[in-house]
Amino acid sequence: MHAPWRRYFTCVVWIGLLLLGTSCSKDPQKYIANGKTYLAQGKYSEAIIEFRNAVKVAPNLPESHYQLSIGYLSIGQFGEAYQTLLRTVQLDPQKLQAQLYLANILLMDRKFEDARVKAELVLKRDPNNIQAQILLGNTFAHLIHLDNSIGEMSRGFKHEPRLLPAYINLSDARDANRQLQSAEAAYRKAAELDPKAMEPKLALANFYLSLQRKEEAEQQLQQALAVDPKSYDANSALAFFYLKNLRLGDAEQAYTRLCETYPHDVRPKIVLADFLAATGQVDRAMEAYRKLANDKEHSLLPRKRLADMLILRKELE
Repeated sequence: MHAPWRRYFTCVVWIGLLLLGTSCSKDPQKYIANGKTYLAQGKYSEAIIEFRNAVKVAPNLPESHYQLSIGYLSIGQFGEAYQTLLRTVQLDPQKLQAQLYLANILLMDRKFEDARVKAELVLKRDPNNIQAQILLGNTFAHLIHLDNSIGEMSRGFKHEPRLLPAYINLSDARDANRQLQSAEAAYRKAAELDPKAMEPKLALANFYLSLQRKEEAEQQLQQALAVDPKSYDANSALAFFYLKNLRLGDAEQAYTRLCETYPHDVRPKIVLADFLAATGQVDRAMEAYRKLANDKEHSLLPRKRLADMLILRKELE
């Protein structure tokens, strides 16, 4: 082969390899995998960049849009999340988790009827979907879904955001009693679907607590603990229940038990210290904050709490 032809074929080969390498680098699944890794690490901005790249490379891939919506939810950008979720279900109406997230955003916007349509759609396709059943109860009770924290919303791709209610408001309901009956029936149906599931019991307890049906609320919380005595959610919910009802001794025991159950988790220790401070046990609270302040990784909040208490005691130095 003459030298010019060799050079020509060499260039063709190199260009082909370059194009092949470029196409491989634009694999949407690679972007999605990278984004999930960042999401699990709490690097939400980096995750969103990866998911956006996946959307650019594969604009008709539902999973790209869905994962991007999770990224937006992680940082509280609900408007952007709503738009990406809409695109997800347009491309794949069978993506039921996306339908549930859409419904919860509709709840936050007080569009209860629209959210109910979504819940019923999911239940039509998956009658045993506990999250959808809880969501249906929320639409009747006008319970607005707010996650406990951004951290709960984005614990990583292994654990989807939990759909639990936060507060109740039936002031604008035309038929409040009927609505509440429908809500209670939906929550109970969710509990019947899986007697060992924690979420329906906590949702029902929250519903009863919102209506001042204290005995029934406590009963549901105790049932949740019977299912899993070490459940962080059930123990913290029961402690809050005792605090809300001024059963301070029981509340302190519950918070202490939570600390003992999760000795390496700083959250219950901070909550216990906050409880001591809120109930006037200043010296004990300050001692707890001082111990927590020695934890270099989680010292910022305890130090701030301790500084606030010192200022109140006029110990300005």
